[in-house]
Amino acid sequence: MTYFLNIDLELRGTAGVRELVQALEPSMLVLRVTDTEASLEHREQPQTVEEGLHWLVQVVERLPAEARKHWDACETRTMDVGIQAESQPTATLFPVSRDAMAALLRIGAELLFTVYAPSTDRPATP
Repeated sequence: MTYFLNIDLELRGTAGVRELVQALEPSMLVLRVTDTEASLEHREQPQTVEEGLHWLVQVVERLPAEARKHWDACETRTMDVGIQAESQPTATLFPVSRDAMAALLRIGAELLFTVYAPSTDRPATP
């Protein structure tokens, strides 16, 4: 069964990335951080892409003013939706509403879908 994995927040900037990550860390799990790049994800698994996107937007909108300046200064702010593909079903939909798209635009975030190929050496797990 093809299924939604999670949403990673990928950040890239020339300054303030570590400070931004410090502000995001109470709400998110830090996967990787350098002076110019960071990757974070939900601490808990959202049920749907839509739920995950809205949650991430709320986290950003609640940032303190200084952290929000670092957010706005990032060169890229990408919400990377992970999808695990399997051979069945032949098509699976992962809707993103106009409201979610408008919210992403409001915070200056991009949307990316990463689809992982089916693996033949492990059983599928939704």
